[in-house]
Amino acid sequence: FGIFTELKNWSTVVRNSRKDRQARVKITSEGMKALIILNGDYSGTSQKNLLGVNADGECMRIMMKYSEVEIVRNALDIEKAVKKYCEEHKDTKPKRIHFHYSGHGVESDMVQIDPSQMIDEKTFLGVNPTGGCMIGCSGELYSVHDLKIELLKCNPDKLTLTLDCCRSSGMPQRGNERYVKLRHKEPIKIADQLKIAVIYGTSDLHTARDANTFTQELFKVSQEMGEISILQIVSKVNKSWQDRFIFHQICKHDIIEAGDNWKCYMWPNPDSFKSNGNVENDADTMIVDTQEDDGQEDTGEEMRNMKELKDTVNFLMKEFVAFKSEAHAFKTEANAFKTEVGEMYGHDGARNRKKNKKT
Repeated sequence: FGIFTELKNWSTVVRNSRKDRQARVKITSEGMKALIILNGDYSGTSQKNLLGVNADGECMRIMMKYSEVEIVRNALDIEKAVKKYCEEHKDTKPKRIHFHYSGHGVESDMVQIDPSQMIDEKTFLGVNPTGGCMIGCSGELYSVHDLKIELLKCNPDKLTLTLDCCRSSGMPQRGNERYVKLRHKEPIKIADQLKIAVIYGTSDLHTARDANTFTQELFKVSQEMGEISILQIVSKVNKSWQDRFIFHQICKHDIIEAGDNWKCYMWPNPDSFKSNGNVENDADTMIVDTQEDDGQEDTGEEMRNMKELKDTVNFLMKEFVAFKSEAHAFKTEANAFKTEVGEMYGHDGARNRKKNKKT
């Protein structure tokens, strides 16, 4: 009877521990902060008012289940609002800061110049920010690059940004200010952008070294690993550099993902998908290849069936990974219980009882 009581108690412990594990899976919000700027009232400027930002703010507020969420509405000068926030949080060292912006934005290609401000007799000094910018409710521009620099002063472990704004070029000139318009860049069609993958050998505003170059490091990784997913190139090359204590350069990519459009695209041979036998316990890496043989035409029904099959297999693989994790935890707890029973009754308890019965 005592054994059954212990088993019942142990079963309760297992259930409680499973609940604890599930609770630990949820990321705690402690130490996570968010700054949300919602600009909708552009009265007095050439920009039209935006009605959708209020709904954006509510959606973001619901998603941001963080310990601290600060919302700023209709910031006249975004730079001042951000600097004020960073000054208040500069010594907190949060786990993560998320910045969200809904409002007008622009890819600024108009450089304002002031003839009284010159670096030398041939070089004017640009007054306004250029490139990707957010527009304050007073019309003031704030560079996304400068935003990153400022938020990093809070020293977060991770910094994430969501920018819900236009990125088209051009800004109206104001008053008698003098501008230089940069060379026109033609927008690339959305459908064409989905076809393009750009991998930069170095990061923004950093030089590329002539020794241990990106190309040489990519070649080294390719020789060691064989064909790899194009989405993993940046991760593998940067890790390879770090393993060799090369910290002066990192690479990055600009790839637009829509579903699995790049997930099975391999480097250097795009027509293959192969596993090197070292499959990680990550359901996201377990992809079913649904490419058809060359020369065969697929009907709409066949494509739907293949998609359903792929979704089903991926779902089962995720379930398998979750089950494997639970099984490992159960085995650990079972071994712990076995040890406790042994200590409680003695490892030779059963043999001694048999001996006493015979006697």
